[in-house]
Amino acid sequence: MKRTVKALAIASLLVVGCTKEDRLVKVSQESIEKSVMITVRYSDSGDIRKVGGAGVFVTPDGYILTCKHLFTVSEIVEGIVMLKDIEIEMFNDKVVTARLVCLSRKSDLALLKTDVSSVSYTLLADPRKLKIGQEVLAVGCPLGLAFTVTYGVISQLYRDIAGSYNVTQSDVSINPGNSGGPLFNLKGELVGINSFILTPVPGLPIFTGLGFSVQSGQCLEFLVWSKNKISPYKKYRWLQVLNRLKDSGNEKNKKIYN
Repeated sequence: MKRTVKALAIASLLVVGCTKEDRLVKVSQESIEKSVMITVRYSDSGDIRKVGGAGVFVTPDGYILTCKHLFTVSEIVEGIVMLKDIEIEMFNDKVVTARLVCLSRKSDLALLKTDVSSVSYTLLADPRKLKIGQEVLAVGCPLGLAFTVTYGVISQLYRDIAGSYNVTQSDVSINPGNSGGPLFNLKGELVGINSFILTPVPGLPIFTGLGFSVQSGQCLEFLVWSKNKISPYKKYRWLQVLNRLKDSGNEKNKKIYN
């Protein structure tokens, strides 16, 4: 009898382990299908300068959420630098162009539009349910390695740091090329947009476990603000999160999405 109980206990542990592994594999694949790799080309005094990053579809008709700083190179480079084009690579190797729709006035967010339709897209995670220790996945193009998935946990919430407000800290490995890429929970919902890292050596962007993303509440605020530029008539699914926040009547929610 004891042997039977022991065998059942071991079998249960194996099933649990396999379930978690399968869950990570499944959400990783689904996350990749919602994500895109972005190449921004600038004309710099006749030369072409490239900036690489990532993004995520937020509507079925091809709108992409990513980082603003991919499109503000002209603000940090001396001389005349003009945006030439934006190239989008999808998980199925399809390459399309995109146009810049708008930039956030408050956070490191930008919205792009492609001509693709019927794409897999993300839903926003409820910002009230973000927790320290929550498991998360990042998808990006670190050092040019497209559709790289990394895994970790939320380290802290609502950081005001490096000129950014209410950002989410995680230990998910992100490096140059991850900018604008999505941070997902294990339900495949968007927890945030990866924005920057902190490094002990200024000017040397080597990941040391300190990654920061624009959290889902701020993504929601930006998308709501952008709605008239997209379509004021469509009932996008991320608006469901806003309705839940409003209906809760909790004053603390103001910190989450303002």
